[in-house]
Amino acid sequence: MRTIAIAVLFLTLPCTVRAHQNGAAGDPPRAANAKAANGRAGDTAAVPSDYRIGVSDVIAVNVWKDADLSSTVPVRPDGKISLPLIGDLDAAGKTTGELHDLVVARLKPYVPDPDVTVIVEQINSQKYFVIGQVTHPGSYPLTVPTTVVEALAAAGGFVDWAKTGNIMIVRHTAENQTERIRFNYKQWLKKKSTESAPRLKNGDVIVVP
Repeated sequence: MRTIAIAVLFLTLPCTVRAHQNGAAGDPPRAANAKAANGRAGDTAAVPSDYRIGVSDVIAVNVWKDADLSSTVPVRPDGKISLPLIGDLDAAGKTTGELHDLVVARLKPYVPDPDVTVIVEQINSQKYFVIGQVTHPGSYPLTVPTTVVEALAAAGGFVDWAKTGNIMIVRHTAENQTERIRFNYKQWLKKKSTESAPRLKNGDVIVVP
């Protein structure tokens, strides 16, 4: 079983490195992802342009040549952010482009032709959870498309007594229903293909018995 745990780390190491940006070559994936589990920011360069801002995300709004109007703020539970001069703005559910246009429109009465950039500095609203017989159970940011195999590598792999043939992904759907997706890691390992590994969604819970 320890051999299986080592195999999953090596098979998924490239994806894990891209997703979590290890600081030094050769560092194990779990060292980088321990930081992610503690709520550190994801790689902002990996945030897609169509990403929808969520509650608890951290947004940087910069106005060129005007530090007083620039600010880095979290998205409040009501989905709003507060910025100097223009006050509260609805941010949750918007892309950075949509929020940029809103900020520019609100600034125009005060600043001629404002040059504004909007960046998602931390994604805290999108996450998945790994529980059970893994080295590092906990929550992890879902900053890039991630399969269940990549998530298991991020959690440090399996402990010796894990039942890797009976992994479960628990997912809550929009209709308040619970979907259970079984994943047999042993079969996946024999195929040596990521095509059959389910891709995670926000809020998914991976259970390793």
